[in-house]
Amino acid sequence: MILELFGKKYLGLTLTILLLSGLDTLDDFLVATAMPTVLEHLGGIGWYGWTIGAFGLASFATIPLFSGLMGRWGLRKTLLLAVLLFMAGSAAAALAPKMKLLVAGRVLQGLGMGGFAALPYAIISDYFPKESRSKALGLISVVFVLAGVVGPPLAAWLLERTSWPWVFWINLPLGVSALLILFPALRRVPPSAAKAERLDLLGPFLFAVATGFSLKAFTSEWPWNLLQWGVSLAAALAFVYHERRHPNPVLPSDAWRLAKPLGAAFFGMILIMAAYSGAKIYLPLVLEGVWGIGTLGAGFILTLGSLTWDGGSILVSAAKQSPKHLAERGTLATAGTLTLILATLWIQGPVWLVYLSWGLAGLGIGVTITIYNMVALEVAEDYPGGVAAATLQLAMTLGTAAGAAAANGIAQVGFAKGFDPSQLAAGALSGTSLRALILGGSLAKGFGLACAVLSFWVAWRRLSLRLKVEAEPRNP
Repeated sequence: MILELFGKKYLGLTLTILLLSGLDTLDDFLVATAMPTVLEHLGGIGWYGWTIGAFGLASFATIPLFSGLMGRWGLRKTLLLAVLLFMAGSAAAALAPKMKLLVAGRVLQGLGMGGFAALPYAIISDYFPKESRSKALGLISVVFVLAGVVGPPLAAWLLERTSWPWVFWINLPLGVSALLILFPALRRVPPSAAKAERLDLLGPFLFAVATGFSLKAFTSEWPWNLLQWGVSLAAALAFVYHERRHPNPVLPSDAWRLAKPLGAAFFGMILIMAAYSGAKIYLPLVLEGVWGIGTLGAGFILTLGSLTWDGGSILVSAAKQSPKHLAERGTLATAGTLTLILATLWIQGPVWLVYLSWGLAGLGIGVTITIYNMVALEVAEDYPGGVAAATLQLAMTLGTAAGAAAANGIAQVGFAKGFDPSQLAAGALSGTSLRALILGGSLAKGFGLACAVLSFWVAWRRLSLRLKVEAEPRNP
C-alpha cells in the first residue's frame, strides 16, 4: 500500500521527494503564468524564452552532478546545496531590473533545480525496494497535478496583491520551510548504498554550453553571432572528445543511435518535449495579448494541460492497444491539436478552441512520454545503474530547454515587426503590435508542430520496432 511510504522507515525520504518535486513544478507554473506581466515591466522580448531555456540548460548541466554527490556527501548536504542555489537564484531574479539579468538569475536557479530534478529519482533508485518504486514515482505525478492546480492561481494572486518579483521571492520562505522540515526528518537516513563512481562533471557543462550558444547565435547580430558560433563549436568538439574518453559518460553511446531502442526513445523524448515547450512558452502571452484574457484565465490553460498530461499517462495503463499504436496516436494527436491552435491564432478564432486544443495536446503528450519511458524500462537491464532512466530524464530536461530557446529565436522574426509589450497593460493589443504578436506566437507554435511531427516519425519508424516485435505474439 502507498501508506507504507509514509511510515517511519520511509517518511523522511518520501517528504523529500514530495517537497523537491513540488518546488520544481510549482516554480515552473508560477513563472510561466507571470511572464507576460514580467515582460510588460521589464521589456526584452528577445530574452523571453531564455527564462525557460537558460534555466533548463543549467539544470541539465547539474543533474548528473547532484546524482553523484548524494553518494559522496550524503543526502542532507546535497539537498542543502541544491536549495541554497535555488534560493540565491530566486533572489537574483526578483531583484533583476532588466530581462537579461532575470535570465542570469534563472541560470543560478537552474543550477539548484538540477538537484530538485535529480534527487527524487536517485532516492527512489537507491533507497526504495523495487516493489515500492512505482508507488513513489506515482507520488511525483500527483505533485505535478497539484502544482498545476495551485501554481497559476497563486501567481495571479501574487501579481494582483503585490508585484511580479514576489513570484520569485516566495521561493525563499518555501525553501527555508523545506529545509526545516527535511533536515530533522533525514537525520537518521543511512548513507546511500550506491557505489560511488567517477563523476562526469565536464560533459554536461560542455553540452549545455554548446547547445545554448548555438541557439543564441541565431538571434544575435554580427560580430557577436560569429563569436557565439565559435564558442558553441569549440564546446561541441570538446564534448565529443571528453565523452569518448570518460569511463562514465553523461549519456551512453546508444543514446546517440536512432537504430537502438534507447537512442530512439532519447531523441523522441527530446522532440516531444521541445514540441510541448515551444508551443507552451507564449501561450499565456498570446491569450492575454490577442484575446484579452486575464492572468488567472491565461494561467488556467497551463493547469488544463497538466491535468490532461497526467490523464494521458493513466490512459496508457488502461488501454489495450499495443505501445506501437499508442505512440503513433499520441504524437499525431499532439501534432493535430497544435495545428488547430495555430489556425485559431492566425484567424483569431474563438478562444475556447485554444483551451480545448491545448487540453487534447496535453493528453497526447502524456501518452507519448509514457511510451518513451516504457521503452527505457524495457532496456534498463542492458545498462548499469539506472542509466536508461537517467538518459530519458536528461532528454526531458534538454528538450524543454532547447525547445523554449529555439522557439524564442524563431518567434523574434514576428516580434520584430512592431510588438510593444508595454501595451499589455491595456488588455488585448491592436494594430501593428497585435499583428506582430500573432506572427511571433504562430512561428513558435509552428516550431512545436514540426517537433511533434518529427517525434511521430521516430515513434513510427524507430521507437516502435522493438515493441512491435514483442507485441506480435499477442496478435497472431
